[in-house]
Amino acid sequence: MLVDVENPYVGLRPYNDDESLLFFGRKEQTMELLQRLHAHHFVAVVGSSGCGKSSLLRAGLIPSLKAGYLVDDSDQWLISIMKPGQNPMGNLAKSLLSELYQAHDADATNQLVQTIEEEGVDAILSLLEPLFRERKTNFFILVDQFEELFRFATEKGNRKRRDNAIDFVNIILELARQKDLPIYVVLTMRSDFIGDCAEFHGLPEAMNQSLYLVPRLNRQQLKMVIEGPARLFGARVNSALSSKLLNEMGRVQDELPLLQHALMRIWEFETREDANGEMDLEDYKAIGGLENALSNHADEALKTLDKNEFQVAKQMFQALTTVDEHGRKTRRPAHYGELLALTGTSEAVLDKVIRVFIEGRRSFLMIDQMSDKKDNIIDISHESLIRQWKRLDRWVEEEGEMASTYMKLSQDYQLYADKKKDLLKGTELSLARDWYERFQPTEAWAKRYNTLFAACREYLGDSEKAEKRDRKNRRNLKIGIWSLAGVMVLAAVYFFVYPIIRDSLDTMRTYNDLKAQAVASFEQLQDQDPQASDDPEQAGISPQEPYLKLLESIEKQGIFYREDAVRAQIEALGEDPGDITAGAEEAAYRPGKDVAGKLKADMSELWVDILAKLKDLEAELDEENWEIADSEGTVEAYTNYLQAVDKYNFPEVAGHLEAAREKQEELSQDPEWTQAQTTNTANAYLEYLRTHIENTEGSTKEDLSPQSQEALERIRAVSRVGWLFAGRALTDEVDDDSLLGQDRVFDLVFRLGEPNVESSRIPKVEDVLLSKSNRAAYNEFTGNSVKGKKGAFIQNGNLVLVLERKILGDVLFLKVAY
Repeated sequence: MLVDVENPYVGLRPYNDDESLLFFGRKEQTMELLQRLHAHHFVAVVGSSGCGKSSLLRAGLIPSLKAGYLVDDSDQWLISIMKPGQNPMGNLAKSLLSELYQAHDADATNQLVQTIEEEGVDAILSLLEPLFRERKTNFFILVDQFEELFRFATEKGNRKRRDNAIDFVNIILELARQKDLPIYVVLTMRSDFIGDCAEFHGLPEAMNQSLYLVPRLNRQQLKMVIEGPARLFGARVNSALSSKLLNEMGRVQDELPLLQHALMRIWEFETREDANGEMDLEDYKAIGGLENALSNHADEALKTLDKNEFQVAKQMFQALTTVDEHGRKTRRPAHYGELLALTGTSEAVLDKVIRVFIEGRRSFLMIDQMSDKKDNIIDISHESLIRQWKRLDRWVEEEGEMASTYMKLSQDYQLYADKKKDLLKGTELSLARDWYERFQPTEAWAKRYNTLFAACREYLGDSEKAEKRDRKNRRNLKIGIWSLAGVMVLAAVYFFVYPIIRDSLDTMRTYNDLKAQAVASFEQLQDQDPQASDDPEQAGISPQEPYLKLLESIEKQGIFYREDAVRAQIEALGEDPGDITAGAEEAAYRPGKDVAGKLKADMSELWVDILAKLKDLEAELDEENWEIADSEGTVEAYTNYLQAVDKYNFPEVAGHLEAAREKQEELSQDPEWTQAQTTNTANAYLEYLRTHIENTEGSTKEDLSPQSQEALERIRAVSRVGWLFAGRALTDEVDDDSLLGQDRVFDLVFRLGEPNVESSRIPKVEDVLLSKSNRAAYNEFTGNSVKGKKGAFIQNGNLVLVLERKILGDVLFLKVAY
């Protein structure tokens, strides 16, 4: 194997048109697309996320166009590639002008957009017509990731952007329909967004005429994808590695992006580390396997960052992702200037963080360069990164939690402004305050969602002030009651207690000295970093120990303190240090009282201060312990974290206890079950059931493993549900032994208790079926048909679980989870 050549595997990003020689396995699909374009000037290329739509167009179709396979008398092409992004019409104008003049001018782009708004499609035809007249040029417009447009079509409160999206769709449809110039329009779109096309008039009709569903690669085609690029570079792929990859492909989501990324990493490891002449299983294991290679690679990038840069990376990736109203996690391209404001960092730091995720063939981010750097568009290179990078998936969930709480606070504020709601109090206030303190949101972050941040922050602040006033009023009432009682016993105190205190003045002076020593010790502890000591005798001593020793010393010396009423509160180790302090204040003697009382109050307050500092220290330690455990990501690391929590004096500060337990349990389990939980789709759980149940004659649910039983429960929790026609029986008399005819849309692949059931047997409830084609599902069964077409299709090759069946004569209708 040559070690000085470039990597023949592109990794996570799509192929480019100049990499067609490295693009294997899609020859038939490329020819089919050419045939579609020959018949229709508009083609919608649709497929699941990660099925290779962009690469098929860029490295398959476009090179074929340039080679003259579509138009016989001309091989001159102007190829315009764009994504809708946040400004679809502007991006179309920019793409056309960049190809025409090999340069980008913001003023020219804005002028063209304005002309299109005024003249419609004629503005674009006038721009392109001279090129056709002079060179007989053909025009190809690729609208990649068309689903980005749907954000604007459904966006509330922004009519202008919604109208811009509608105008854009009308323009591209008119460009494809007109006959004056040879313009071909192709768009790529995720299949789970097909239902959203109804938002645009004329788009569903155009798609129905020329829809192209990208098929999955068969085993032979996948083998070409694996071995072809290496062979071009004079390298060899071990047959055992090919077989391993092919067998793993059906078990993972995002199989093609994961495969390309894993192959890229295997090549790198082989050329840099192993160098034994072939890509083999040892290289495969070294990168973490198909399921973990991508996540591990992204984590490696994070480990090169310091603590501040790590936080910038987290904020950046959270800004580059979004979760729509249907729970779909997608990319959200952002301007460089927006990221700069959101992270609150310098250009130098942000540039470094972005570079880390681009350099070294990571290709996790893409930059669309503009004339002004702050207008540069930063985007995640492939949505599979969102699903497969475990840390990013958690960040997206955290962002969703932040946004949900903020939107709830915004709604509460709007109701308050409309005089339909009071200030926050009780649990509502506690949740909002905890959210604000935990996440520290900023106005730049909140602008992603609305412009009410300043008002919401003021609303929260007013609510906290009102709560403090209420608390103070209640405390003053208590003090008033106790003061009245104090007057009644004052005489008794004077006659009986004063002589005792007078005899103890020498003792008081001694304790004043002890108090001063304790205060000095506490201040010294606060000024030093307990973890930064170079003294070898301090090795192995926990940071909490000096504080605990000081508390022990005070307790031994505090004769009066031990009798204080605040003792009960301190022993309870209340969760709110403010409450403890309030108790100490109530218990303290007021000015003019005896020396013993003053000492007692001082020592009580000092005790509370030390406890509060100890609690803060343990909270900081908890974050450090968790960061170490989560970065290592091993059972041992999470166990160490849990053991550290057991030693806390304030266990309530452990903010990651449940997460650590879940991770510990997850890593101790079957890795394939862990993968199913990570993917968390009905198809993943069904695949796990099909491959992991030891299905014998007469098996029942009680015989299933805990994971299999949980999989059945989770299928119902995470799946979509729909009705559909499933085929006709071969006989008029239908029972459980009947067979379905050739028009059946599913094969029966699993029935508990019947390991050898025929694939054409009529399904029963809780059977697992394999879809034979792409099928629409419907919301309800009317008694003789189905109605209410759902937006999400059942894809060819997907597994479904039968929830209910209806038989009308020889016709079968099924309600399935998918």
